Formats: sequence, C-alpha cells, structure tokens
Amino acid sequence: LQVQARIADLEGQGAAHIENRRWPEATKAFDEIESLSPQSEIVKRGRTDIEAGMLEEQNQFVGYWTGQARAPLDAARWDEATAAAKQVIAKFPQEKEAPDLLQLIERGRAAESDKATLAAARVQLDQRKWDEAIASANLILSKRPDDENAKALVTDANAAKEKAAADMAKAKTLLQQARHLDKGQFDQGILD
Repeated sequence: LQVQARIADLEGQGAAHIENRRWPEATKAFDEIESLSPQSEIVKRGRTDIEAGMLEEQNQFVGYWTGQARAPLDAARWDEATAAAKQVIAKFPQEKEAPDLLQLIERGRAAESDKATLAAARVQLDQRKWDEAIASANLILSKRPDDENAKALVTDANAAKEKAAADMAKAKTLLQQARHLDKGQFDQGILD
C-alpha cells in the first residue's frame, strides 16, 4: 500500500512537472516510479508525455523565433533577423529552417549592398567617372556574373567612355582647323 501510494504521489508530481514543462523533474519522478514498479504503464505514458511535451515546446520555440526572424527579414532589418535565427540555432542546432533563414538574410544583405553599389556607380557614370563606375560594376560581376544591371552599367560606361574619347578627338581636330584658318579677325565660319 505504501508503494502504491508513493507511485500515485509520484505520478501526480510527474504530471504537474510535465504541465509546467519542468522536464528534468518529471523525468526524475517517472524514474523513481520505474524503480518501484519496473514494468509500470504509468512510466511508459509519462515518458511519452515528456517526449511529446518537449517536442511541442521545441516546435513552439522554433516557430516563434523563426517568425521573429521572418518579419525583420521581409523589412530588410538584417541584424534583427539574424539574431532571431541564431536564437533557434543556439538552442536547437539540428533544426533546419534557421540556417536556411540565415542564408536568405545573407542573400538579402548582398542584394542590398549590390543595389547601393550600382546606385553609386550610376552617379559615377553621370559624373563622367567611367573607370570608377566600371570598377564598381565589375565588383558585383565578380560575385554574380549574370547580374544584368551590372552588365548594363559596364556597357553604358564603356559606350560613354568611347563617345567621350571620340568627341575629344573631334574637338581637337576642329580646334586645329580653326587655328589654321584664324587670320586675327572675326569670322563666323571659323567660329562655327
């Protein structure tokens, strides 16, 4: 009777610990029941409940923190998204969704960086700094050779550079012709 009373008490404690998600204490209670009654169905049910509860807790934790990573990821708040994904990896290293999120975050960061680099390269192109614009675009192409925006920028910069060189050569030729025809008096034809 004392053993049966102790088992009933331990079963109640174990159930309470499971409800409160205190897994080590619940395990200890069911281990003691097993020592008192080795083939007890109570132990099997208790351990099954512990496993199910731990799995549910893990799924809730992972779901919460991956959700916390996705919202800032969508808003391009990279540091917040990274911190949330790392919460999952720190507690459950075998979990697969968080590393995938970290890869998405890195790709998002890279895309944002490339977008800023291309915007700066367009400004350089407008300022007639063609070599700098080409170098910026080539930096992106070294990482992603198929980037259409970077390819277009290189093409535009090279075309602008060639046109400027051709315009400069033509301007020098016209200047030499004008100097050759200059007689020291105003002449509209020479000016034109």
